[in-house]
Amino acid sequence: MGNIAFLVAFLALPVLSYLWVRSITWLVIWIFASAAVVGSLVDFTIRNGQLWDLPSLQFALLVSLLIVAVAALVSRRLRPGAGVRSQAIAIGAPVVVALIFIIISRLLAVGHAGPWSAVGYFIQRISAEDNAKWLDFSGQLLSSD
Repeated sequence: MGNIAFLVAFLALPVLSYLWVRSITWLVIWIFASAAVVGSLVDFTIRNGQLWDLPSLQFALLVSLLIVAVAALVSRRLRPGAGVRSQAIAIGAPVVVALIFIIISRLLAVGHAGPWSAVGYFIQRISAEDNAKWLDFSGQLLSSD
Protein backbone atom coordinates (compact mmCIF):
# COMPACT_ATOMS: atom_id res chain seq x y z
CA MET A 1 0.00 0.00 0.00
CA GLY A 2 2.92 2.33 0.71
CA ASN A 3 4.24 1.97 -2.84
CA ILE A 4 0.85 2.94 -4.25
CA ALA A 5 0.76 6.03 -2.06
CA PHE A 6 4.23 7.00 -3.25
CA LEU A 7 3.19 6.39 -6.87
CA VAL A 8 0.14 8.63 -6.50
CA ALA A 9 2.28 11.34 -4.89
CA PHE A 10 5.00 11.02 -7.55
CA LEU A 11 2.39 11.48 -10.28
CA ALA A 12 0.24 14.10 -8.57
CA LEU A 13 2.90 16.50 -7.28
CA PRO A 14 4.43 17.38 -10.67
CA VAL A 15 0.95 17.77 -12.18
CA LEU A 16 -0.17 20.04 -9.35
CA SER A 17 3.06 22.02 -9.60
CA TYR A 18 2.48 22.52 -13.32
CA LEU A 19 -1.12 23.60 -12.76
CA TRP A 20 0.07 26.17 -10.23
CA VAL A 21 2.85 27.73 -12.33
CA ARG A 22 1.74 26.94 -15.92
CA SER A 23 5.35 26.78 -17.06
CA ILE A 24 6.88 23.58 -18.38
CA THR A 25 10.34 25.14 -18.40
CA TRP A 26 10.05 26.26 -14.78
CA LEU A 27 8.77 22.85 -13.73
CA VAL A 28 11.51 20.87 -15.48
CA ILE A 29 14.28 23.10 -14.13
CA TRP A 30 12.96 22.94 -10.58
CA ILE A 31 12.41 19.17 -10.65
CA PHE A 32 15.94 18.56 -11.95
CA ALA A 33 17.46 21.03 -9.49
CA SER A 34 15.55 19.61 -6.54
CA ALA A 35 16.36 16.02 -7.50
CA ALA A 36 20.03 16.98 -7.92
CA VAL A 37 20.20 18.57 -4.47
CA VAL A 38 18.41 15.70 -2.74
CA GLY A 39 20.47 13.18 -4.74
CA SER A 40 23.66 14.93 -3.67
CA LEU A 41 22.57 14.76 -0.05
CA VAL A 42 21.80 11.05 -0.41
CA ASP A 43 25.20 10.46 -2.03
CA PHE A 44 26.94 12.44 0.72
CA THR A 45 25.25 10.41 3.45
CA ILE A 46 26.09 7.13 1.66
CA ARG A 47 29.74 8.16 1.50
CA ASN A 48 29.64 8.85 5.23
CA GLY A 49 28.27 5.42 6.10
CA GLN A 50 24.50 5.90 6.05
CA LEU A 51 22.73 3.09 4.17
CA TRP A 52 19.54 3.82 2.25
CA ASP A 53 16.77 1.34 1.53
CA LEU A 54 13.97 1.67 -1.04
CA PRO A 55 11.41 3.33 1.28
CA SER A 56 14.01 5.87 2.38
CA LEU A 57 14.89 6.71 -1.22
CA GLN A 58 11.20 6.99 -2.08
CA PHE A 59 10.76 9.37 0.83
CA ALA A 60 13.77 11.42 -0.36
CA LEU A 61 12.20 11.72 -3.82
CA LEU A 62 8.89 12.67 -2.22
CA VAL A 63 10.64 15.44 -0.28
CA SER A 64 12.25 16.59 -3.53
CA LEU A 65 8.87 16.81 -5.26
CA LEU A 66 7.32 18.53 -2.24
CA ILE A 67 10.03 21.19 -2.45
CA VAL A 68 9.04 21.76 -6.08
CA ALA A 69 5.34 21.92 -5.17
CA VAL A 70 5.95 24.46 -2.40
CA ALA A 71 8.15 26.55 -4.72
CA ALA A 72 5.41 26.38 -7.37
CA LEU A 73 2.80 27.55 -4.89
CA VAL A 74 4.98 30.45 -3.76
CA SER A 75 5.94 31.33 -7.34
CA ARG A 76 2.29 31.32 -8.39
CA ARG A 77 1.54 34.12 -5.99
CA LEU A 78 4.47 36.18 -7.25
CA ARG A 79 3.75 36.14 -11.00
CA PRO A 80 1.11 34.98 -13.48
CA GLY A 81 1.74 31.80 -15.48
CA ALA A 82 2.96 31.70 -19.07
CA GLY A 83 0.88 30.53 -22.01
CA VAL A 84 0.93 26.83 -22.84
CA ARG A 85 1.07 27.38 -26.62
CA SER A 86 4.42 29.18 -26.59
CA GLN A 87 5.86 26.54 -24.25
CA ALA A 88 4.69 23.72 -26.50
CA ILE A 89 6.33 25.42 -29.48
CA ALA A 90 9.55 26.03 -27.53
CA ILE A 91 9.75 22.36 -26.56
CA GLY A 92 8.18 20.77 -29.64
CA ALA A 93 10.06 22.68 -32.36
CA PRO A 94 13.54 21.38 -31.40
CA VAL A 95 12.16 17.84 -31.13
CA VAL A 96 10.63 18.08 -34.61
CA VAL A 97 13.88 19.50 -36.03
CA ALA A 98 15.88 16.67 -34.42
CA LEU A 99 13.45 14.09 -35.80
CA ILE A 100 13.70 15.58 -39.30
CA PHE A 101 17.50 15.54 -39.02
CA ILE A 102 17.49 11.86 -38.00
CA ILE A 103 15.17 10.91 -40.88
CA ILE A 104 17.27 12.84 -43.42
CA SER A 105 20.48 11.30 -42.09
CA ARG A 106 18.95 7.83 -42.44
CA LEU A 107 17.85 8.56 -46.01
CA LEU A 108 21.34 9.75 -46.93
CA ALA A 109 23.09 6.82 -45.19
CA VAL A 110 24.94 4.26 -47.28
CA GLY A 111 23.59 0.80 -47.89
CA HIS A 112 20.01 -0.30 -47.41
CA ALA A 113 19.11 2.28 -44.79
CA GLY A 114 15.66 3.82 -44.90
CA PRO A 115 13.96 6.55 -42.91
CA TRP A 116 12.90 4.14 -40.14
CA SER A 117 15.82 1.69 -40.18
CA ALA A 118 17.94 1.00 -37.12
CA VAL A 119 20.50 3.63 -36.24
CA GLY A 120 23.12 1.08 -35.23
CA TYR A 121 26.46 2.03 -33.87
CA PHE A 122 27.85 3.74 -36.83
CA ILE A 123 27.68 2.08 -40.21
CA GLN A 124 28.93 -1.49 -39.86
CA ARG A 125 27.10 -2.75 -36.76
CA ILE A 126 23.40 -2.20 -37.33
CA SER A 127 22.33 -4.65 -34.60
CA ALA A 128 24.20 -2.89 -31.76
CA GLU A 129 21.34 -1.68 -29.60
CA ASP A 130 22.28 -2.49 -26.02
CA ASN A 131 24.71 -0.85 -23.62
CA ALA A 132 27.20 -3.73 -23.68
CA LYS A 133 27.78 -3.28 -27.40
CA TRP A 134 28.16 0.48 -27.00
CA LEU A 135 30.74 -0.15 -24.28
CA ASP A 136 32.44 -2.66 -26.59
CA PHE A 137 32.53 0.04 -29.27
CA SER A 138 34.10 2.48 -26.80
CA GLY A 139 36.76 -0.09 -25.94
CA GLN A 140 37.44 -0.77 -29.62
CA LEU A 141 37.69 2.95 -30.31
CA LEU A 142 40.19 3.47 -27.50
CA SER A 143 42.30 0.46 -28.46
CA SER A 144 42.18 1.39 -32.18
CA ASP A 145 40.89 -2.05 -33.27
